[in-house]
Amino acid sequence: MTMDAGKRDILERLSWWMTLLACLTALLACIVAPLLAISWSKHPFPGFMVEPTLIVNDSDGDGWSSHSTGFSFGQRVVRLAGQAVATSAEYNAMLASYEPGQQMSVFTRSPDGMARLYRVITLMPFPSADLVRLFWLPYFVGLAYFVIGAWIFRVRGYTRSGRALAFFCFCVSVACTLYFDTETTHGGSAIWTTAIALLGGTLLSLALRFPEELLTVSRRPWILGVPYCISLFFAGFGLWALTNAANPWAYIEAWGVAYRYTALGIIVFLGMMFLHAATSRSSMTRRQARLVLLGSTLAFLPIVLWFLSPLFGMTVHFNPALFLPSLVIFPLSVAVAIFRYRLLEVDTLVNRTFFYGIMTAILAGVASGTITLCQKFFVAVTGEKSDLALIITTLVVVA
Repeated sequence: MTMDAGKRDILERLSWWMTLLACLTALLACIVAPLLAISWSKHPFPGFMVEPTLIVNDSDGDGWSSHSTGFSFGQRVVRLAGQAVATSAEYNAMLASYEPGQQMSVFTRSPDGMARLYRVITLMPFPSADLVRLFWLPYFVGLAYFVIGAWIFRVRGYTRSGRALAFFCFCVSVACTLYFDTETTHGGSAIWTTAIALLGGTLLSLALRFPEELLTVSRRPWILGVPYCISLFFAGFGLWALTNAANPWAYIEAWGVAYRYTALGIIVFLGMMFLHAATSRSSMTRRQARLVLLGSTLAFLPIVLWFLSPLFGMTVHFNPALFLPSLVIFPLSVAVAIFRYRLLEVDTLVNRTFFYGIMTAILAGVASGTITLCQKFFVAVTGEKSDLALIITTLVVVA
């Protein structure tokens, strides 16, 4: 074995293990996120949400007290009910000690040093409709990305393009499933920040190897690692910003850089797909590139506009229902492009579709039946319904 072949083999193994690590991280996020979200939703809600550094964000909803009290993005919560809060844990613990309907005062400070006291904030139950909009919708998008990524990793994980696509799916899965956590419990903020930073590097790396690997990359496979190194740098910047007590607003710029890097990755990926579709000598490659170009344009256009809006002086509030569902189109289009053209037997695809269709129906029945039985059990024991039934059902379905 030559030295170049040895280095190539090491890079292949490293790539495979990193993808597996991303898979396990996404799986853990899919399991833990509902538990955190349901638990937090039982706490009294002050009518606004905060980021990990206690900065009031721009999330909004019908009936939230932020409409009438004047809370705005950028204000940092400093005291609740006269007591200083410096961390997310202290903030959530203080809210958990109250009951819906009770009142408290909130003291905030803006980046320019201006302080403001909100003397009377009435706590309220967190609206169930907003839990669906802000958690369950992103969560199921993330769950879909995890399933697609796991499938691709299992079937095509021995190829560079397959691993890159699976890794991207796992990063998106983490970003979606932990989206609500970044505004509530903040337990997975570091993982979420890392996943967001990795999206741009993954797309740039995927653009270099799909649907056909560039000749330069074939000769120097280490080039594929450069976009990831840049992503890791941005991830480090984001993690440092989350712990920067001297400047709690630093995370805004750190996350913004990661967003713009992701937007760059999307634009470069679309450009490479257009180039392959127009100039490739292989008719199969042209067909694959055209399919992926169409799917990725439909998937990424809304989120790219949101990523780039600050560059044009525009303020666009992030709406999960508007920006996230279309993202599922991208991995599906790439998966079809990989598997359709003589890379997977049609009979096998049909058989698996039939099998997984039946399994989906069975799991739906199991979920419905388990919820009913668990609710009856808790009613019989405690006299009232419990969200533990939903948690137990989630664990059963995952198992």
